Amino acid sequence: MLSYDIIGDVHGYATTLEKLLRKLGYSKKGGTYHHPSRKAVFVGDIIDRGPQIRESLHIVKRMVLEGSALMVLGNHEFNAIGWHTRWIGEYLRPHTPGNRRQHARTLKAFSGRQAEWKEFFEWFHTLPLSLDLGGIRVVHAAWNDFAHQQAGPLPLEKHKVAAGLINLMRFNDPKLDINYHYELLCKGYETKLPKGFFFLDHEKKRRTHLRTRWWLSSKDRTYADLAFDPSLKVPRKKVRDPDLPQKNYQSGPPVFFGHYAADPSTLILTPKIACLDYGIYKGSPLHAYRWDGEKTLSADKIVKMPHK
Repeated sequence: MLSYDIIGDVHGYATTLEKLLRKLGYSKKGGTYHHPSRKAVFVGDIIDRGPQIRESLHIVKRMVLEGSALMVLGNHEFNAIGWHTRWIGEYLRPHTPGNRRQHARTLKAFSGRQAEWKEFFEWFHTLPLSLDLGGIRVVHAAWNDFAHQQAGPLPLEKHKVAAGLINLMRFNDPKLDINYHYELLCKGYETKLPKGFFFLDHEKKRRTHLRTRWWLSSKDRTYADLAFDPSLKVPRKKVRDPDLPQKNYQSGPPVFFGHYAADPSTLILTPKIACLDYGIYKGSPLHAYRWDGEKTLSADKIVKMPHK
């Protein structure tokens, strides 16, 4: 069985990524990083936020194309597709000030480099949303068996952008066919807080929907039980949301994901679940997990690379 190094959200920190790859034993040959016996797996979100977005994309894309890495689509790449795709005169991801701020560093990085960006943009469409590699599973935000079967392993082909993303991004209806699967795998499970409750995110934006611990059954649990960020002040009322998982994830292969800029103290969330995104843009190290066939995960397999 092949050994994998699963790497968290890079977000444009190419220098840190290269240091991490070298620490993991990868060496650069012909402009691409390779390992003699292992393969890297990126959980997505290579773009936005950081200072070396172009450089990061070149590193990852070359590794994927030359077979030394795999990658699943992150929500930032997914959103970039919508930002740059027009449908009947409008962009699928509205060009609001908030959406522009999120994508601003990528826009700046490729200013005057439209041909180069087009190559990456088209490459995004070839990436899967989730991977089942036998001994492990990899997704950007949340694993769901049915969503993986319906949409996960398939490339985001251009005809699906027209047929699928329109309703998801323009009309915000995640229940339409394949749109639901895109949203779930790339952005995870959320549930609406009771009336009158909200919290402020790291950008001081008011939020009324809570990102949940998708590997836990929502039965008989409170909002506080399911909150991905335990520091949030959310009610201890029971959650009644039929769209949330109704059973714990505990019998399948280990799942690795990113997306949440989680508390670095968590590392291994359960023996089967590991989040590898701890917010590199907030000062956290870039994290990787060295998987060698084990069925239960261990914190001593985590490798960190500070970027300061």
